[in-house]
Amino acid sequence: MQQFTIATSQALKPGKHTVAFDFKYDGGGLAKGGNGTITVDGSKAAEGRVERTQAGLFSVDDLADVGTDEGTWVADYGASARFNGHLGKVTIEVHPALLSDGDKAKESELKRAKKPAE
Repeated sequence: MQQFTIATSQALKPGKHTVAFDFKYDGGGLAKGGNGTITVDGSKAAEGRVERTQAGLFSVDDLADVGTDEGTWVADYGASARFNGHLGKVTIEVHPALLSDGDKAKESELKRAKKPAE
């Protein structure tokens, strides 16, 4: 497994903030990379490169947690995967990847392979 880190050294000041992560996928196939940008209150706080992304589908038991991560951690939190602050609102936007016809066929094959036999 590979890890990629995009982080800022600036701590958030107490109070309400809008923190966003935007990922611009390179396209051109499954598991390609892209550039990530973190903004805080509309200002760029960090940016970096992710050379590879998930090649297939995530398992249903890997969860989509907010404030804690009970499955595969997205970041190295040290001894605890629990966020101790307060999250007033979380919005996740997922946009379809721009895949070639060949990549769409591979994705369909992966989905069929992961389905249990009937």
